[in-house]
Amino acid sequence: MNKLLFLLAFILIAVAATAGPAFAYYEVKNSYYFMKDDGEFSDDEKDQEAMYVYEQCQGNALRAIYFDCACIAGAFRQIRDEDEFIRPQETILQTLFDDDSRGCVNEERIAGQAYLNCSEYAAAMRHRRKDNEEFCECVANDVARKFSDDPRLRSLHIQNLQTNAYSQCNPATREALRIIEERNAKARAK
Repeated sequence: MNKLLFLLAFILIAVAATAGPAFAYYEVKNSYYFMKDDGEFSDDEKDQEAMYVYEQCQGNALRAIYFDCACIAGAFRQIRDEDEFIRPQETILQTLFDDDSRGCVNEERIAGQAYLNCSEYAAAMRHRRKDNEEFCECVANDVARKFSDDPRLRSLHIQNLQTNAYSQCNPATREALRIIEERNAKARAK
């Protein structure tokens, strides 16, 4: 019995020792990481931080779809240059991803992703319809345009944009809106 317990313990230790290095160690590199302990940001240090921001953006599936990560890194570097005081990275990134995207929205990739999502939806829910390609093109363009107008990287916001686009691009909804617009135009003409 003791031999069996000893063998089991040995196997567990051997497995634990070999499995340990298999896990990647993730090091958070905040703004102060890049200052090299002198309390000042050199241009080289700012460039390193911007490259880190680019890599983090590329590593986040949602950010990489909805934003041009090279543009975000450049905008981050520009803000870092303009700031009088050192702000935390996350504060600048939150500004860029939620309020002030500085033209970094990736409309082409957004439209592509929205088209893919719509195609999957259409295959399941509109499989008998002949206008699915036109419908999904409308949805894709609508989502990309509206996200570009209001670039907030929030799941609920993106979901609302897609849901509204499905409704707006539905031929029945478009026809109803056309009829309402005609009635309103006639009423204004009177």
